Amino acid sequence: MRRNSARNRGKVLVLISKRDKPDFINRLIPFPASLRVVESRNRFPSQSGFSLVFHVCDYSCLTRNCLRSFISLQRLNTPIVVLRPAIFSKAAGFSKSFFLTFFDDSVLSPRQREMKETCERSRYYGWGQGRLHPSDPLHKVLLIQKDVVENPWRNHDLAGISKLIHRSPSWTSSTFKELTGVSLCRFVINNRFCYSLWKILSSDKSIKEIALDLGYRPLSFSGRFRSQFGIRPSRVINKYAYLSRGGSSSIKNMQIKK
Repeated sequence: MRRNSARNRGKVLVLISKRDKPDFINRLIPFPASLRVVESRNRFPSQSGFSLVFHVCDYSCLTRNCLRSFISLQRLNTPIVVLRPAIFSKAAGFSKSFFLTFFDDSVLSPRQREMKETCERSRYYGWGQGRLHPSDPLHKVLLIQKDVVENPWRNHDLAGISKLIHRSPSWTSSTFKELTGVSLCRFVINNRFCYSLWKILSSDKSIKEIALDLGYRPLSFSGRFRSQFGIRPSRVINKYAYLSRGGSSSIKNMQIKK
């Protein structure tokens, strides 16, 4: 393990499916040539010592995949970056953009911050460095996605989002759905509860504290969490949170029970 840690130092681990690999490489790799990127089709690597870990999200929000991935990533003791592609319907005619969620960027070292800034200089980060006019509806929707993805802990409501893009709530809601095929409410919930799952697994906060931090009443939060992931948050914190801190049960064979 110690030998793997030394060999991986200075590298970036990319957890990505074989299907997504070509598109990911085309979008993201503005990394300097001196930085080696390690790709892995294995979502549950045993190696450690990586400088940064990219977890590529496909918005499927499958409990089994999310839980197993987050537990494994937490064990690496390395800052985690979730890479999320911009969502657009085929009719919108726009696709190649991505956003980054740093669950805790306050712990980044200078080298890791340099990697983050390098990614943000990619031509495909955000809205493509001015490729779209600010008044373009596509630009408005990208701005919404960027704000929600990169700040999932905020209480994003329709009024606040509409104010952000200087449009009416009805225009904001209908245009987002038209261009992405997903309701704005669903998009916000997907990102917010992904963050809540990570907090349950990685922090010592109670479910009540996490719910209040995200602007929910505890009972409402539990119901929404179960609707999103098919499992009660209390079961996650009681049965699975210890795995992320080194529990010995098998991650690959873990069974998700509601």
